[in-house]
Amino acid sequence: MSMKPMSDYSFIRGIHLSNMPPIRPQNRPNFGAGPGARRREVIPLDLQLDYCEKLNINSHRQFGDYTIYYADPEACIGFYRDTIRKCWSRGVSTMQILFSGNSLDPAILEPSWWEEKGDDYVRAMVTALKDEPGLLMWDIMNEPSCNNWMRDSGENRPIYWEKINAFLEHYCKLVKELDPEGCITIGHTVPADIEPSAAWVDVISFHDYTETRARINNAYQTALAYGEKYGIPVINSEMCCLCRANPYDVAIEIAMNYNVGFYVFNLISEGYWGEVHGLIYPDGTVRDPAGVAAMYGFFRNRGPNRIKAKPNREGFVYTALKFLEESLTDTTGLFNNIPRTADEVLEAAEFAANLMEANEMVPMINPPSAQILDWRAMPLEEREKHIEEIRAFAYNLGKILKEYCQVL
Repeated sequence: MSMKPMSDYSFIRGIHLSNMPPIRPQNRPNFGAGPGARRREVIPLDLQLDYCEKLNINSHRQFGDYTIYYADPEACIGFYRDTIRKCWSRGVSTMQILFSGNSLDPAILEPSWWEEKGDDYVRAMVTALKDEPGLLMWDIMNEPSCNNWMRDSGENRPIYWEKINAFLEHYCKLVKELDPEGCITIGHTVPADIEPSAAWVDVISFHDYTETRARINNAYQTALAYGEKYGIPVINSEMCCLCRANPYDVAIEIAMNYNVGFYVFNLISEGYWGEVHGLIYPDGTVRDPAGVAAMYGFFRNRGPNRIKAKPNREGFVYTALKFLEESLTDTTGLFNNIPRTADEVLEAAEFAANLMEANEMVPMINPPSAQILDWRAMPLEEREKHIEEIRAFAYNLGKILKEYCQVL
């Protein structure tokens, strides 16, 4: 049996996986704009679950799609069922999403569509999946208000919003009828959208990508006030985005401070959202270790008790500068001049780069050590062609070291 509604979901440490059915429906408007679409590569689910295990992730959200279902009902349901089972075998529960508002076709909001297609799709999905032990809850619709139809509604927004809520009410009630003991939520775009649908769900679910601590706190306070009003638990089912000034470590820290379960968007940095989302790369490396540390409850020190690193405490800055100077000085004699090799310069540059990165002296958007590895990955002959660029790079590292450590 699927999990019954609980009074507390603060245990959720969730993620969004890169996982969509390998079914491509025909004539689907804007197919590829959704959260699981336009992937550059397929990341094996087993590998993603290995990462989930390392990160202590215990739940994920799985996007359903009625157009995929109608393209191949049996294969679609088989895919969702297999994913739920495989994830649960690794200790990861599933929030199964039925509809997504991101690519909303307003035609589905009409009762005639419910009768013709929508109800059959929901009945098939719920009947097939409701008894899966790994099914944590149903999300009737992801971000109902986040779509071009609503954005362009103008003065018609109240009418449009009423139509969406009629759709949500219909399917909340249908899912509850089909799965009376199951748990229902709606993944609202922002806390302000929570009413009136809070009366139809077992869990209040909101998304928050706001930009400052004050705004993030306000989102939680708003959502939790609705939770108290309706006597049901609250979760944040989407958060963390680099281009929205919603850092992973900050968003996770605040969620933990409020003791609210959460889902980070998303696990893997790749595909359509790779530039602004993701805790780790497909190969298991990370963009920002602060996000990974936050999953374990460790956060960057931004308080007054920060200790400034002292890279020259044991004189290693002097050693590094001498090493750089030697690497940039050709071996000379009376009748010869032997230039330093690229590898000799890179060895000195790495010494300096490691000092600088370990002591947080340089921006990490393109860390010096990464540039060094790029050059070292080249064949020897190609690397030597970049010797002047490498020398200038090493020289600039020395300048930064001297200025930061006030070394003459």
